[in-house]
Amino acid sequence: MKLVYPILTLAALFLPIGRAAHANPPGALSSWTLVWDEEFNQGGIDATKWSWGQLPWGGNHHDSLYASVITPDDSFLWYDASIGSGVLDLRCRPGSWVASNGTTYPYSEGLIHSHGKFDFAYGYSEANAQFPNSGGAWPAFWMLKDGWPPEIDIAEWFASGSRMHTGLAFSPAGGGVSWDDTNIYGGNAADGNYHAWGLDWSPGRLATYEDGKWLWGTNAPNEVPSDPMYFLLNSGVQTGTNPGWNDTHFDYVRVWKRNQYVYNGDFEHGYGPWALSGNVSLAGGSGLDGSNAMRLQKTATDGSASLTQTVYGLQPNTDYVMTGWGNVGANSWPPVTFGVQNYGASTRTQDISSNGFSMAAIPFTTGQSNTSADLFATITTTWGNVYVDNVNIQPAAEITDRSFESGDSFYYWNAATYGPEQIVSGNARSGAFCVRFDGTKGQAAGVGQNIAGLVPNTTYQLSAWSRNSWQGTKIGVKNFDGTANEPQADISADQTYSQGVVNFTTGPSNTTATIYVWFYRTNGWAYSYVDDFFLVQPFTAPWYTQDVGAPALAGAAGTRGSTIAVQGSGGDIWGTADSFRFAYQTLTGDGMITAHVRNMDSTNQFCKAGLMMRATLDGTSQHLTAHWMNRNIAETVSRTAAGGSSTSTQTQNVTTAPWVRIIRAGNSFATYYSADGSNWAQLQGPQTIQMPQTIYAGLIVNSHDDTQMNEATFDSFSISPIGSDVLAGFDQWELGAFGNLDYPPSKQLTGNGMTLMDNYLTGTDPRNPNSVFKVSAVKQPDGGYLLKWPSVPQKSYTIQYATSLTGAWLTLTGVAGAAAPATTTTYVDHPPGVQRFYRVEVGP
Repeated sequence: MKLVYPILTLAALFLPIGRAAHANPPGALSSWTLVWDEEFNQGGIDATKWSWGQLPWGGNHHDSLYASVITPDDSFLWYDASIGSGVLDLRCRPGSWVASNGTTYPYSEGLIHSHGKFDFAYGYSEANAQFPNSGGAWPAFWMLKDGWPPEIDIAEWFASGSRMHTGLAFSPAGGGVSWDDTNIYGGNAADGNYHAWGLDWSPGRLATYEDGKWLWGTNAPNEVPSDPMYFLLNSGVQTGTNPGWNDTHFDYVRVWKRNQYVYNGDFEHGYGPWALSGNVSLAGGSGLDGSNAMRLQKTATDGSASLTQTVYGLQPNTDYVMTGWGNVGANSWPPVTFGVQNYGASTRTQDISSNGFSMAAIPFTTGQSNTSADLFATITTTWGNVYVDNVNIQPAAEITDRSFESGDSFYYWNAATYGPEQIVSGNARSGAFCVRFDGTKGQAAGVGQNIAGLVPNTTYQLSAWSRNSWQGTKIGVKNFDGTANEPQADISADQTYSQGVVNFTTGPSNTTATIYVWFYRTNGWAYSYVDDFFLVQPFTAPWYTQDVGAPALAGAAGTRGSTIAVQGSGGDIWGTADSFRFAYQTLTGDGMITAHVRNMDSTNQFCKAGLMMRATLDGTSQHLTAHWMNRNIAETVSRTAAGGSSTSTQTQNVTTAPWVRIIRAGNSFATYYSADGSNWAQLQGPQTIQMPQTIYAGLIVNSHDDTQMNEATFDSFSISPIGSDVLAGFDQWELGAFGNLDYPPSKQLTGNGMTLMDNYLTGTDPRNPNSVFKVSAVKQPDGGYLLKWPSVPQKSYTIQYATSLTGAWLTLTGVAGAAAPATTTTYVDHPPGVQRFYRVEVGP
């Protein structure tokens, strides 16, 4: 069975006059998850997030540079009608204000801070603020930690001189305080409008922005802080100035984290943002590559030692792999345990006990609505001294940021990345971004990514698209079979994008690989662009795939273990002609297809993924779909005649991606959906569509935007040819069982959890919870396995096997149901020295 997962999209943004559209993080917003925000829309300042009226370290005044005293009355919320939103008002008032040190100052000021209530390391922070233009006003949006430095000034406005200061104070190796910063004079910071001031903070790197425009940055690792820090928002007055009454307004403060990204997993930048518990310390020179690692120590009197990080922006119903390297040392300390929890199922762990680093690899699947997970490493034994390094998380057998929509290769494409490469907007094949190689630099260049979760002894296909690649562009793969084997493909393309394809087969124990694109010419003279990587196991019969209706961007499809990945663009499945990607089989006669769409990209509010039965592969063909859209809608779209118009039936508020099903009986077609694959509801009742005896049935993906690729993954796909005599037999069975024909084949009664059609096919009783179709396997003295299941005479059964639960299912043999009066069928299999998992499918 298959399910579809919806993804939210952004609608057009309309803002009242006077409010700047907030910039959001660099790159595509879909590459980030909002993890903390303050919209200032409540009745008063939220005491769970902020403190106000004094400085974090005590007192209510700054040093002598400020001419103001911090008072609680000068920090308050009000509604700003000009932007249609609540705002924080930080006020400055002239007067005689006595500070806690007894000194009288000529101004008051407002200040709030998140010290002890929200401290964080790494991510993108943004505040939308309206600064005053009164000479001497000194408001700021900044960050500190306990102890100084460091200090990050995201936006510090000096109205005198119209100067915006942004940058970093840090402690250099020799001690003291140094600054890496800039001053921007003039500009529009105090033009009466709100402006978005942002900070992109990652290990070893900082950058600040105004309304999405880069202001300042550094990638000096000895300068950039790694410890968690807190926010301060304040107005203020410079000593010796007289700005008069003035106000600073903050519309919001927001913090995002990069999706599917482990910050500082190699500990090369201290420990931030890892949460530490117990005796945990940074160990220089003890890492996997001879650099930093984290040391976890425990004695008989210590508690457990552990480190934890939450990873955001995961897809529900998606397979991931957590990896980490552990070393217990020559003293053979007890193991270090790696694990993942809070992802929608029970905690999964793996122990590493090696002297010398070895890798833990923990596969897990997120729950139906889970978008985050906690990664950890711990030691809980009586005594231990172990090392941890290079912790990461990746989609299983899949490329992260496959179309470079993060806007930055630094984050995901960080294996074998070098030379004059840059992620750029413009010239992309799909979406907004692609990777560009500068052929004028006279240097080779490349970007790469490590892939986890591959299946040993399995063939994969890597593809990518490039333009201007006559300059010398290859895609390739390495480290996948335990040898120096490194297959590559040249992509030779002019001004339009062309595709390159590489096939490779993993070794008998290999579950990882490194993929890359390599710009290898050093005498080029122009830019070369690469976009849209895709990694799957290529289809084999009876599966086929192609674009229908000539979408602007060619799609692709294949398998990833037990799932199917389909990638496509296309305007829509609607009107008099369709445009989408189709992964299909042929179906002759009556039958049923079922699928669960696990997840889907967010390309448009009308993008869709699901099932289709179609008369031909022409774009104007008659068809019927059952699909899910990212607006929480399950929908049927049909065209009853070639070239005719389309009609639809929708079910609203399908908030989790459903299983979908289509049943054909002659020229009568009906669609269904289910939240769990067991309890089904009708999506659209039977309608008549004239189709030939043999049709095309399978999976569809449409982006509803010909400039973008939409990808969806499916699992539990099934296609069941059912002869008309079987449907007639179902009616007879229904009459005998219930005395009427009131129930559709997809009806599920309270009982064994199977549909009536499944009960009819398997010979089970829908009202008896103990009457179920279940296969047992009993080991025999000769090493074989006796398979046994309930059966019906004249029914056909297909035995399938897999060597792992994440591997592909292969057909072992077909078996006819035992003759009456037998009610069970048996088969003995002798596997060739490897473990096997079995399942049995029943047919008419």
